[in-house]
Amino acid sequence: MIKPMALNKNDIVAIFAPSRYIGGFEKGIEDGIDLIGGAGFRIRRTKSLSWHYGEAAGRAEDRAEELMSLIKDPEVKAIWSAMGGDACNQLLPLLDYKEIASNPKIIIGFSDITTLLLSIYHKSNLMTFHGPNVKDLTSI
Repeated sequence: MIKPMALNKNDIVAIFAPSRYIGGFEKGIEDGIDLIGGAGFRIRRTKSLSWHYGEAAGRAEDRAEELMSLIKDPEVKAIWSAMGGDACNQLLPLLDYKEIASNPKIIIGFSDITTLLLSIYHKSNLMTFHGPNVKDLTSI
């Protein structure tokens, strides 16, 4: 099993919308981002946070491309799901699992994001983290 590196203060945590568009949940997501930033991490807000394509946070191809860009970026140490939804499964056939295995990152989320986490674990052998989405951090 491939284990990602631990996070350190000032590491970059990317906030990514792999599934549903965030409309109507902006405050919860911003509150969660404030908690992560307050813990000493630098935040990278991704473009997918502003995308809207039907009920999804952008077209599947765009979300998959953005995720792979985050995977390849050596500055990004963690990728945290903004929220769940029902469109994450659209990404699965579009991802490069060998590239994911070659660039281990902490990837966190739950609900619909579980399909992404399990697919990455199964196809790349990368340990993933079933934990709260950013939107839910303030309600824990």
